[in-house]
Amino acid sequence: MFKLEVILKLKPELVLMVLTNPRLFKNWHPEIVQAEIKLNILSENSAIVYQKHKAYSKWYRERDFIFLRHVFKVAEDYYIADKSIENINYIPFSTI
Repeated sequence: MFKLEVILKLKPELVLMVLTNPRLFKNWHPEIVQAEIKLNILSENSAIVYQKHKAYSKWYRERDFIFLRHVFKVAEDYYIADKSIENINYIPFSTI
């Protein structure tokens, strides 16, 4: 499980906008080389997101991810929950 905690003196809504904007993903996650929101589900505060991470070596190639992102608030805290999903339109690599 991955947990990212950042303490800033900014409005939570502004921070949330930055963290969920795919054009800015590379600024806070250096392994991301491409990111797109494939489907926004605004009524549910959710989205289907595509990300491509860079290769580290010839043994660890670039990786594609499709996940369901859900943003929610509990009391005064905001949370972003990501669940990796399979998608027939983005078939994973079949070789190592």
